[in-house]
This record gives sequence, structure tokens and C-alpha cells, in this order.
Amino acid sequence: MKNRLRRAGSRLFWRIYMHGIGLLVLTSVAVVTVGQFIRPIDSHPRHRRSITLLAERLDHLVAEMPRDGSRVKVLLESLPVDATVYDVNDTMVASNCDPPLPWSAEQHAMLDRNAGFQLPQKPDAIGAMTLSRSYAVLVWKPPWSQDEDRWRRIVTIILVMLSILTIVSLPLARRIANPIDSLIAAAQRLGSGDLRSRTGITSRDDIGDLARAFDEMADRIEHLLRSEKEMLANVSHELRTPLARMRVALELAGEGDSVAAKRYMGEVATDIGELERLVEDVLTTARFELTDGRDGGLPPLRLEHVGSDAIVREAASRFATAHPQRKLDVQTPTAAPVLKADRVLLRRAVDNLLDNAAKYSDTETTVELRLLLEGANVVFTVRDHGVGIPASDMENLFTPFFRGDRSRSRVTGGFGLGLALARRIVEAHRGTLTAHSKLNEGTTFSLSVPVHIE
Repeated sequence: MKNRLRRAGSRLFWRIYMHGIGLLVLTSVAVVTVGQFIRPIDSHPRHRRSITLLAERLDHLVAEMPRDGSRVKVLLESLPVDATVYDVNDTMVASNCDPPLPWSAEQHAMLDRNAGFQLPQKPDAIGAMTLSRSYAVLVWKPPWSQDEDRWRRIVTIILVMLSILTIVSLPLARRIANPIDSLIAAAQRLGSGDLRSRTGITSRDDIGDLARAFDEMADRIEHLLRSEKEMLANVSHELRTPLARMRVALELAGEGDSVAAKRYMGEVATDIGELERLVEDVLTTARFELTDGRDGGLPPLRLEHVGSDAIVREAASRFATAHPQRKLDVQTPTAAPVLKADRVLLRRAVDNLLDNAAKYSDTETTVELRLLLEGANVVFTVRDHGVGIPASDMENLFTPFFRGDRSRSRVTGGFGLGLALARRIVEAHRGTLTAHSKLNEGTTFSLSVPVHIE
């Protein structure tokens, strides 16, 4: 999950980054386009060549008819620009605009310093050119400087480009914003107590990965909270019966019925043992729940070297004390291996299997406890000769307080917490716990753990 979220975050980064690059490219295109419209057309080489050709014709006319500007004016009238011709003495010869373009001796001197040709450098400036034969001066004003609406066109072009960028960005912005809004709404509903709140996003992009991670988190939270409520309800149910029997015994003792009270005292001792066992199982389960997800998903174990046969002997001794009326058949190999395991937890798992066997089999039958060595694993097997477990209930065998439909559930109240806790302990030791059962023939549990736990 962490690697998947890391990849999703990387893709989201590059997606946002490339989107920014795209916007920059579009903005650059817009700037270049606007620049093409506002650039002085006189700077274009073709415009300079056209002015040069015009100057050659004017030079010929002025040189041959210095006193007659009518033909020069006719030629200027055909131009799309404002133009005025001055002779070598800076006297106007002809002009196609009114008033004529201004010219002075200072400007003539500047033109000479520029080798006889000067392009306009700003919108309000004029261009000038010395005619080679007559030494007259052609002064002209570019058409763009006469366009009074040029800034309106520039602003219009910029607004159009910004509108295009806004429209193009809308689908992507909506595609990003809508799923995020759904995530925010789902998080708010989950925070307000709606445990069934989900995003409903199924897209296969980065936002979809984030939404699925949120839904998976919500599933786990819902499962954990529901499990806690179910465990609380089931523990309360398990506590009700022994507490009721203890209350009856105390009431009888209070009434002075010593015979009945004495008879109930034996049951009270058994009830107290069951209560202690239930409290220990709940506390151990809580320890697993609090530490689950750390250290590779396993709770911390207090590892030590312990003989596997010692665990069997301790479990058998505890079984004899807790169930003195039951017969336990124990078999261990002559050379039992030494385990590196949590001695207390592993024995608790074996104890729970033995208690389960005693609970779901008749008093006259024998419970079997075997210790085997299979390769690098030690196997503890517990077998009873009870009513067995239906195939339909096997998948829920390790579910805390699961209640089936057969007589074992109705008589004993379900599977309880012991088997679920045993499985958690075995998984913490990187082992396996399996069960095989036949109706009316009994159930066999196989607890397998590696000899060494690193």
C-alpha cells in the first residue's frame, strides 16, 4: 500500500507539473501572437525593400523636376502610408497628408549620421531616407502608428487568449476538484460517525488510487469498531451466566441454607476460574490489537529458548488442575527440540486448544495431546472425540464468539474467544493453526511453529 501511494503521489506530481508546463506554452504562444500584431511593420525587411523601391522612383522624379511637385504628389497619393518629400534644403516638395510630416535641419543631421536611412523606433516616430541622386529626403510614418484602435485590438486579443486558456483548463480543474470534493465529503461523514461512508470513486488515475486507499481505511475502521462492539456484547453475555450463579450462591448463603450454599460453592470456584480465563484472553487480545501493524504487522514477542516438551508438560499440568475429571493422553518424542518462542503466549495457545477440546467433548472421552517434529517445525496436535464441527461452520471457526446452529453452539454458547486468540498467537510466531473435523467423530487441531523465530 505504501509503495502504491508513493507511485500515485509521483504521478500526481508529474501531472500537475506537465499541466503547468502546458499553460506556460500556451501563454508563450499568446505573447508571441500579440507581439506579431504590435511589432512595427517597418522593421520587416520586405517593408524596407518596398520603401527603397519607392525612393528610387521619387529620386528620379525629384532630380528631373525639382520645381514641380505635382507628379511627386501623385506618386505619394498611391502610397498606403503618410509621406512627405523635402529637397536638399529641407524645403517641402510634396506631401500626401495634411499637415505634412515635420522635418528639420537637426533631423537631417541625425539622418546623415545614420548613413541616410532611419527606421522609426517607437509608434509616434517617423522614418526618413536620403535619395541618392537628388539628395532629397523621403519622410514617412508607418501605418500602425495611425491606427487609433490598436490598443483595443491588443486588449481584445489578450482577452480572447485568456478566455481560451480558461475554457481549456475547466475540464481538468473539474476532473481534479470533483473527486477531491467527494473525498472531503466522505471524510466529513466518516468523522461524524457514519461508518458506511465511502467515496464511490472508481477512476483508475491518481485521485482514484487515493479514493480507494480512503475506502480501504474506512473498511478497516468499520471492521475494527464493529469487532469491538461485538466483543463487548459477547463478553457481557459470557459474564452474565457465571455472575448469576455466584449471586445465587451468595443469596443462599445469606439465607442460611448451608447445604445448598456449599453445593454452589464448588460451581462458584469454577465460575471464578472461567472469569479469570476470560479476562486474561480479553487482555491478551487487546495487546495484540494495540500492537498489530507494528514490526511488520506482528506484536512484539518475549522470545526465549524453551523446550517444546516443557510447554507440553506445563499445558498438561494446567489441564489436569482445571479439568480433574478429564483424561488426557500425552505423547512426546524422546528428543524434543528447543524452541525460540514466547513461552507464555505459546503455552496459552495450547491451553486454549485443550480447553476447547474439554468443552466440546463428553467427560468420559479422552483428550489427546501430541508433540511432533516435521522438518524445521514443531507441531502440537490436540484431538477430542466430541460432536465435531459442521463444514459450514469451519470457515468461522476462528471468529471470536461465533455461534453455529448445531448442538455444540446451543449447549456451550459458541466458540468463544480462545480459538481466535490461539490463532493470533500462532501467526505472531509465523506459524499456522489448522483444524480437521468430522461430525460425531471429533476435531483435531494442529499448531505448527518454526523452531527458531528471528
